Amino acid sequence: MDAQLLGIKKAGYKLYWIGCGTSDFAYAGSQVLDQALTRNGMEHTFYKSTGGHEWKNWRLYLNTFAQLLFK
Repeated sequence: MDAQLLGIKKAGYKLYWIGCGTSDFAYAGSQVLDQALTRNGMEHTFYKSTGGHEWKNWRLYLNTFAQLLFK
């Protein structure tokens, strides 16, 4: 994973954003990605919320993330 992330870093990226609920089945994987991004010195946001893989979180993430796209 580190080699792939370094390739992304070298190619240039503007925004890396992860959103996940603490009860989500993907939360453990999101934590691994967060740690790998940190380890490789890649600036990013790891947005954690309560709950799992549910519509209320998707709406929250879209509202939060979309605003960053148009800055």
